[in-house]
Amino acid sequence: KGPDADDLAVFALDLRLARAVQNLASPYLDLAMSAVSYPGNSPQSFVLVGLIVLGLFAVGHRREAISALLAGAGSAGLNTVAKAIVQRPRPAIELVHVTVPLGDFSLPSGHVVFYTAFFGFILYLAWTMLRQRALR
Repeated sequence: KGPDADDLAVFALDLRLARAVQNLASPYLDLAMSAVSYPGNSPQSFVLVGLIVLGLFAVGHRREAISALLAGAGSAGLNTVAKAIVQRPRPAIELVHVTVPLGDFSLPSGHVVFYTAFFGFILYLAWTMLRQRALR
């Protein structure tokens, strides 16, 4: 019998949820999860922020570009501080399948914080700047 949540520093609910999701094993689900996560990790997230910021600058929206840059960069800083406060461990590779082992804490998720802060701001810009309903 392998180690369980009592043997390693991990929350039992995290372990149950991770195993339940991993039991859904499907190449399509794996591909979808990888595709959704990919833009939120570095260096892709830096490139994405850079392209959008440059695009906003190019069309004359300088304040919006600077704000988008702050949202993208600020999310990384916020995530670092939150992880230091929460210190929630990641399930060990002995407990669950891990595609890419990471050394930091698990909560909050870096790509989710980035998506919320950066794309949330971009959606706000679209909602307030685009006059045509269909484009919004």
